Amino acid sequence: MKNDDLLFQDAPLVLLATRDRSLSAQLCEVLQARSWRVGIATNAEEARRIAAAEPIAMLIIDGSEPQDDTNPLACALRDSSGPSQAAPILALASSNEHQTDPKPTSVDGMLPPLDSGMKLVRALERWQPVSLEPTRRIVAMFGSGPIAGMMERLALRLEAALASLDRNKIDTAEAHRLAGLCGTLGFAQAHAAWLDISLGDSTALDEARRTTRLTLAAIARGL
Repeated sequence: MKNDDLLFQDAPLVLLATRDRSLSAQLCEVLQARSWRVGIATNAEEARRIAAAEPIAMLIIDGSEPQDDTNPLACALRDSSGPSQAAPILALASSNEHQTDPKPTSVDGMLPPLDSGMKLVRALERWQPVSLEPTRRIVAMFGSGPIAGMMERLALRLEAALASLDRNKIDTAEAHRLAGLCGTLGFAQAHAAWLDISLGDSTALDEARRTTRLTLAAIARGL
């Protein structure tokens, strides 16, 4: 599993869901230049099949297509089983959209448009999969049983916390507890984001959403 995770870190699989061949070709070029692998789906069934065959690092959907909170591609991923179920779902903005435009709750983040150049590359790199190596070092000290149980419980609490953020509800006491748990299990980025939330920093909300989704995806991949 360790070697598989190293491959996942070095050459993650990105699932691109769009019927626009020009868009998929251009985005493939951007991703492959970063040594990321690309799978392409034109419908929910294809997306489900690719995600089931191998863990994906993220699902990118075409933001120029009509979006709502029941997006079939997003639902197909979240309703699937296996490690891909928790992967980030990102929407690629069209050239006339802004990254700050409201997004449906089924989407974890917005990506800038293709013509934004390095801005898009930097945005993609922020969604690079989280390494499980720090957690494995903790497992080496305390054993896999206790740590696996803690990770499972953390995932449930993080899912609940994300749902609360989507409802614009912030529980600073729970944020403090989540910061401690994430730090204990080696998820440094999520630890820092939730600690900021617990201290009343409302500017850390987007960072908490991003790092929490990446942590959930890492937990889903397993040790």
